[in-house]
Amino acid sequence: SPDLLIRGDEVKKISVIVPVYNAEKYLPRCIESILHQTYENIELILVNDGSTDTSGSICDSYAVRDSRVQVVHQANSGVSAARNAGIHLAAGEYLQFVDSDDYIDANMTGIMAAALEKNTASVVMCGYKRIDSSTGQCMQTVCFEPDGFYSYDELLNIFVDLYLQWVINLCWNKMYRARMIKENSILFAGDINPAEDVFFNLDVIKKGTGFEITAVCPYNYVIYDYGSTLSGKIRPNMYEIHKLLFETVMSLYEDRSLYSEQIYNLEMDYSRGLITRIILQLAVLYGWKNYRAYLGKAREIRTDEILNKSLNSMESKSWQERLMKFLIRNDMFFSIFVFARLKRYFRERVPGIFRVLRKGGGIQMPSR
Repeated sequence: SPDLLIRGDEVKKISVIVPVYNAEKYLPRCIESILHQTYENIELILVNDGSTDTSGSICDSYAVRDSRVQVVHQANSGVSAARNAGIHLAAGEYLQFVDSDDYIDANMTGIMAAALEKNTASVVMCGYKRIDSSTGQCMQTVCFEPDGFYSYDELLNIFVDLYLQWVINLCWNKMYRARMIKENSILFAGDINPAEDVFFNLDVIKKGTGFEITAVCPYNYVIYDYGSTLSGKIRPNMYEIHKLLFETVMSLYEDRSLYSEQIYNLEMDYSRGLITRIILQLAVLYGWKNYRAYLGKAREIRTDEILNKSLNSMESKSWQERLMKFLIRNDMFFSIFVFARLKRYFRERVPGIFRVLRKGGGIQMPSR
């Protein structure tokens, strides 16, 4: 039984870490889902990251009611710093992360702990459900098969599939061995938001000794704005982060001749991200007043070596991708800028049209 994971005569403790920032509307549901796990030997670490609503007092009220709850209050420092504070405080043998606006099924912690135990893996990853916040209905399940135990070399053979399906990218659909995390000083980087989860997991892969995948979906990832970008976060250094992430992923493949198909797919994904997401979101960020600055950044992206290598062989998955390829090839940066601004307008002012565009092969935005 998942509830009987024993070390000596003691049931193993699991630390569940929840970063909290202005989540008063959803926080009780999240906390209740964790405290009502069938696996009861947990410590719940709530890190209040400078919330300005009642989130802090909600955390404190649960600490009074349940001795398994610990609360940390800190000045607003970002989700990475909040999770790192939880890691430093954690006393459990395993670590689990949950976002404060999501919730988990009652058996998730037990399932993950049992899967982690099977082959002494360093980390276990599962699938998740995408939940529409307005209806509470499941819009999509994301999971990977075949499940089972993978060595490092075996994981590299399926890494691209895990990466492109957003299974390996996240921290909240996983459970980690705390000792491995702490002995290798693996922490979330605060300066690469919003890709901190991916970099954290890449460090885990490099240091890990085995990886367990389970084809269940006990995590509920709630979509609060169906047409939004990555939590609405657009950074001026998005291109640099995107490039660094690609280079870090590529560093996993020491002998690239053995993984030619995986390398090709990664290059295509990197280039597709540049023309369907990065260059468009930067247009939104810079705006009309800073068009010249945008033009300089767009021209820099246009000279990207991997992008230019991939453009001719890239398969267009939608009419918008075909359009973007044409505009990029012909250096039509003003047209790209106008297109991005129009997309933004429709998303904010006429969301119905925006959703129709997405359903018809619109540009796909990554999850948070």
